Amino acid sequence: MKKLILSAAILVLAVGTFTSCRKDDKLADTANLYDNFVKTRQSQEQLFTINGATGGTITGKGNGKITFPPNCFANPDNTIFTGNAIVSLRESWMRSLWIMDGLAATTKTNVLQSGGMMNVVARRADNGVELLPAPAMRLPNVNLNAVIKAEVPKPAGVQNVDMNLFLP
Repeated sequence: MKKLILSAAILVLAVGTFTSCRKDDKLADTANLYDNFVKTRQSQEQLFTINGATGGTITGKGNGKITFPPNCFANPDNTIFTGNAIVSLRESWMRSLWIMDGLAATTKTNVLQSGGMMNVVARRADNGVELLPAPAMRLPNVNLNAVIKAEVPKPAGVQNVDMNLFLP
């Protein structure tokens, strides 16, 4: 009797092993699950076209506003860029987006008090090369009419508080 039960158990185990591992079975792609989860929940990239010679103003869906004066973009070799630039704007004003956007909510010694962030990247429309701020935009400039200006919306429910703007 023991031999019969042992034989039956081995047979069931063998059948289960061979039938559960078919060649056409596909495993879930777990490598990209986290990346896809984050991408679907992070702030969305917004694209704008700005002429480097004339400048312009863009306003994002989250009310972040950036004004680009004329001749504010430079090529990687620091020559002034005057063609069309594609400006990518990503706004992250809500704390619920900060983790998905990879933002830290602390400093070395304290909790970060922030109204959010804007990430701005300008690229040449013709070849996709990343543009820099023109040298005049990077130097201390007393003529505040000739610099790239960023205006951030006030955090909801906060009055009479100016948020500092930090640049990388």
